[in-house]
Amino acid sequence: MREIQFQKKEPTGHVHYSLYSAFILEDFSILIDRPIDNDMASEVILTLRLLHETDPEKMITIYINSPGGSVSAGMAIFDYCAAISNPIHTVGLGLCASMGAFLLICLGQNRSAGENCEIMLHQPLVTGMGPGKATDVEIAARQLLKTREKINTHLAKHSHLNEKEIEELSESDKWLTAAEALKLGFIDGFY
Repeated sequence: MREIQFQKKEPTGHVHYSLYSAFILEDFSILIDRPIDNDMASEVILTLRLLHETDPEKMITIYINSPGGSVSAGMAIFDYCAAISNPIHTVGLGLCASMGAFLLICLGQNRSAGENCEIMLHQPLVTGMGPGKATDVEIAARQLLKTREKINTHLAKHSHLNEKEIEELSESDKWLTAAEALKLGFIDGFY
């Protein structure tokens, strides 16, 4: 993100802020605006920690415009949000695909999306699997199925669908408008 600096007049004089730090500290907001990887997860978790320690009761808004990414990095964000007392409001803007859609749907007690937000769900993908023995492929396949089941369980818990319906919906890339996501219970309203 480009660093945009500005000054704010305080009783003690002028204070220099970056636009993003003001967004975080004054609005109690976080922006997930790129693929979700370990660096993004670390940035989000550290920001959540800062906001939680600043005010453990204040609502945190997480804006998401992401093509998705690593399941393990996304689950780290998910688990940390579950561990803090702050209520979470997720807002989908632009694109919420794959793990980006999962976070939009499952992180917040209050979930909304812009009317033009595109939401895409699918099964988890195999990554990093090079040449390997048959047993290695079998182990990876079992783990992938466990991951799919875990994701589907969370999505069902946060929607009007059961796990079987989630599995059928996400058999291949499933693109939803915000209005369709609202009908399925993936979001609670429009932003």
